[in-house]
Amino acid sequence: MNILRFIRNRPKHSGMLSPSHIAVTSILLCGSIFTAPQAVAEELQVEITDKPTQSVRLDKPHPVKDLAYGEFLFDYYQEKYFTSISKAMIADKRGLLKHHEAQTQVLLGSLYVGYGMLGEAEGIFNNLLENATAKTIRDKVWYHLAEVYYKRSNYDKTIEILQSQIDQPPQKLANDIELLLAQSLIAKGDLEKALKHLDNIKRQKGFSQFAKFNLASAHAILDQPDKAKALYLEVLRSRTKRKDKVATALKDRAALALGSNHLKSEDWSKARVSFESIKLNGASSNTALLGLGWSYLNADDPVGALAPWQELSRRNSSDPAVQEVLLNLPLVYEKAGALQDALDGYRAANEHYGKEFEKLVAIQQSIDDTDWIDSLTPPISFSLDPLDNVETFTLPENELSEYLYQFYASHDFQESFRDYRELQRLKQLLNQWQREVPIFNEMVDANIERLNILQPKAKDGIQKGQTLLSEGTEKLVEFTQRLNNAIAENDITITATDAQALLLNRLETLGSNLEKLPNIPDYDAERERYRVIKGVLLWDLNESAVERRWERTKDKVFIEGQLALLEERIQLVITARERKLDNFDGYRVRITDLDRRLTDLQTKSLRGILHQRAYLKAIARSIITQHQQHIRNLQANAIFSIARLQDMAYIQSQEPTTQPDQIPEDLPQSTEGGLPDQSTNQSDEESSSALPNEKDKVKVPLDVEKRKSLFDGSFKSIFGFGD
Repeated sequence: MNILRFIRNRPKHSGMLSPSHIAVTSILLCGSIFTAPQAVAEELQVEITDKPTQSVRLDKPHPVKDLAYGEFLFDYYQEKYFTSISKAMIADKRGLLKHHEAQTQVLLGSLYVGYGMLGEAEGIFNNLLENATAKTIRDKVWYHLAEVYYKRSNYDKTIEILQSQIDQPPQKLANDIELLLAQSLIAKGDLEKALKHLDNIKRQKGFSQFAKFNLASAHAILDQPDKAKALYLEVLRSRTKRKDKVATALKDRAALALGSNHLKSEDWSKARVSFESIKLNGASSNTALLGLGWSYLNADDPVGALAPWQELSRRNSSDPAVQEVLLNLPLVYEKAGALQDALDGYRAANEHYGKEFEKLVAIQQSIDDTDWIDSLTPPISFSLDPLDNVETFTLPENELSEYLYQFYASHDFQESFRDYRELQRLKQLLNQWQREVPIFNEMVDANIERLNILQPKAKDGIQKGQTLLSEGTEKLVEFTQRLNNAIAENDITITATDAQALLLNRLETLGSNLEKLPNIPDYDAERERYRVIKGVLLWDLNESAVERRWERTKDKVFIEGQLALLEERIQLVITARERKLDNFDGYRVRITDLDRRLTDLQTKSLRGILHQRAYLKAIARSIITQHQQHIRNLQANAIFSIARLQDMAYIQSQEPTTQPDQIPEDLPQSTEGGLPDQSTNQSDEESSSALPNEKDKVKVPLDVEKRKSLFDGSFKSIFGFGD
């Protein structure tokens, strides 16, 4: 795992404490246009070696000198990203990254990108990325960060990064950058600048098929059909594996786009070839069948349009292409002269559109329900890990999916829905944490109760300690005075050991007894022995007197320290209760503040949930409204077509003597399976079986073009053809 690989393959879980952090943003979607050589993903690998080096480059071998950095890397490689972020932040706070702060921060930046924290990642990259990697890698990292901003529809930021952070990139990356700049400018509506960037693309040799497809789409938007067609053809001619569904779908889309361009340029045969190359049951097949029919019809071959359009008419009626073809088939019958079949087809289409509109109204009402989004997927249970995986969206099997499946498949919906789920989990976590807040108060109460239980023991201990301190201090004073006097008077007896002190006491007693004896020669021997023994003892005492005095001095200092420590401990015990109570009061304040913060966060998360819900509902309602408008337009044109055919029959019935060369241009000569003409000498009642049976005053119907102008909008095909 490395910076670039992580940025391109973000963690599946994505959740932070706000929608901007939750979003969980995918760097490269399935079928994304953006690709980069896999070799790039290996260049930024963190390598560990035992050889000492002064380099801080992540793409160069370097030893791990900080234990905290090693722990961070271990979790990083285990893909425990949230744990690695936590450990890195704690290590940085405690100053445990003395040798690897830069490397850790850069890797944190890559993790922040994965979790959608783009601002934090950009700040880190601005400060540290220049010295952490080679220039080629830096350029690719900045490029993929710009991709993330592009996918989030932040086009200004995309342009800013590409133009300010990347200087003189290699040609392949330069082409990718120019394409991304052009797409961003197209999204902003600045087509003139976008065209300049497309012109800067020198070669497409290293482009992926996705990039070529999007480059072709950009040229098509900028009204450069020749360049667009050439690129679409390259995509179609590329070699792909048979089982590669993504590549096959991309080729179908390219063929569909190419066919549409040929229709616009009125090259009906090439359009037909493009549409016929698309899979019959693929994602693009319905639109392709519609386009194939138009290619036949516009080439004056209405019979050829029947096969694809009849196949299309049997498919899901919620598809706009299928809805359109219900109106196109009667048009084919009309052009073929089968006016009655055409009239029946228009009436069937009108009836279908009416039912479809009612269905759309009911669907829109279901979207307005408060639990619409939650009803899309079964309820899910969230784990207590704030950044654990959230289940992906699964397409519900209901009528609504028939109209919104493209919206469900869009990047915007997937990101917004995941944000919605993340916010739901966040609120659940906040609610769980807030329910646990009273436990902290109970812990404080339990500790205070324990202090109350220990208070009598503490008082008894304090009293005993104070007594011991008082007695010890008195004895220390006495000992100090004796030691000072002995030093001043050179009294060597003060340094006597226990055995020597016992001998001294015995000698003193013996001396006292000798003094009581008469001063006669008989006791001289005893006195001499006493003198010798005393002299030997004093000699021994004198030999070790200096050393012993130093030891006694050290003993005095040690006792003084112990008494001072005892006094300090007594004071700590005396103040311990008050200090603990003050701490517990502080804890209560923090608990209250935590409860308030959790309440505020719950309010914010609820606001975010409601915002996401309203946002998704607004888009869904807008899509259904567009479907309704589309159905209205189709139904209006169906009604108009019915009226047009009835007007033609009515005019014909009122002018029985009209010669063929006098028939209006819009009235077909043939009546095969349709309405009567001037040669069918039938009564008005018989000739107008498909018309209103009106016996009132004969009125000349409105001119066809004038009647057509009464409708708000004329019919427009998906491919832009008008009625």
